[in-house]
Amino acid sequence: MAALLKKHPSQLGRICEQLQGRPLTNSLRHLIWSMNLQRNNLDSVNSHEDLESEMEEIRSQFELTLSWGLKELGVSSTVHSPIAGVVENAVYEAYKYRHGFHSELVTEMQIRLAVEALNVLYVYNRSYEPQYALLVYPLIVSALNEYKDAGVMNGLLYS
Repeated sequence: MAALLKKHPSQLGRICEQLQGRPLTNSLRHLIWSMNLQRNNLDSVNSHEDLESEMEEIRSQFELTLSWGLKELGVSSTVHSPIAGVVENAVYEAYKYRHGFHSELVTEMQIRLAVEALNVLYVYNRSYEPQYALLVYPLIVSALNEYKDAGVMNGLLYS
């Protein structure tokens, strides 16, 4: 199924409909999540240069908002927000004690990255809910696999 999906990514929706409600292998689950998360709406972007300039604008706005959040909260690092302890406890509780998140499936690196990502989110827009720990997991898995494929593993998040 994964080979078919890689060969014909345009059939993602149809394949997902057929697999709905069925257990998936880890490799197929990763592939489906990655493809869903990486979908780009290129209809509004006319060229590669437009996409790059739009991404640069988003990146600079994100950095500006983060620097403002650092000053407002009085912290020196985005991964160490004022609620870092609460976030860390929520992530550990979500990943270690929930059905479906078996300890052998969730690595310490994934937990650390989830904590860092949620701290960055808090510094960015002061939002935090314990459920975010579960929502960020597919993003972490997808990003780690992408970085592993590219041969880059250090410096995944702002520090």
